Amino acid sequence: MTAGVLVRMEGLEPTRLAALEPKSSASTNSATFAQPSIITVVPSHTTKFFPSMAVDAHYENFPVASLLLPRSLRPHVTAIYRFARHADDVADEGDATPAARRTALQALATDVEALFAGAAPEHVVAPTVRGLAALRDAAIPGIDAQPFLDLLSAFMQDTDTLHYATHAALLDYCRRSANPVGRLLLALVGVGDAASLAASDQICSALQLINFWQDAA
Repeated sequence: MTAGVLVRMEGLEPTRLAALEPKSSASTNSATFAQPSIITVVPSHTTKFFPSMAVDAHYENFPVASLLLPRSLRPHVTAIYRFARHADDVADEGDATPAARRTALQALATDVEALFAGAAPEHVVAPTVRGLAALRDAAIPGIDAQPFLDLLSAFMQDTDTLHYATHAALLDYCRRSANPVGRLLLALVGVGDAASLAASDQICSALQLINFWQDAA
């Protein structure tokens, strides 16, 4: 997909990609186009998200939902990606203050909890959380609110933590920022044994650490 092209993904308004180079600070496995703030405070002083979200203007150097995946799983993989991409953007893209970012991430957590508690999608504010409704309704073992809340917990930590004093603290961050995605994908293909989950956690944490090393290089 090239810059300047009108794109549309289900559940969001169209977003026009700006003809921009990827930010130099972005990691190579998740290069992004510079975006304005995707958080705004409306007159009621509640935090909401612009209907045209930066999530659909992202460049990635990997296929989000590969044709190698079973057709039935691709919408679920895409929904998981869009949720994680959007939440990550809330944490570190644009010009919002750390406090505004935390408020927005907490709003996403509230939406996730409501959705997985059985709320109708139309009662959920964020489109990227509403997009998880079909995944919830599929009632797949191993998929509930917790992996998404773990991701949000890590992204919230991104707003105020720049250094980790111990290796254990860093791995705890990886446990929440990366491992949930691997576990979600394993659940989609019906894998949930302890050995597979442990191997997935190790791979996902390793990829997160490599991401850090790329950024620091």
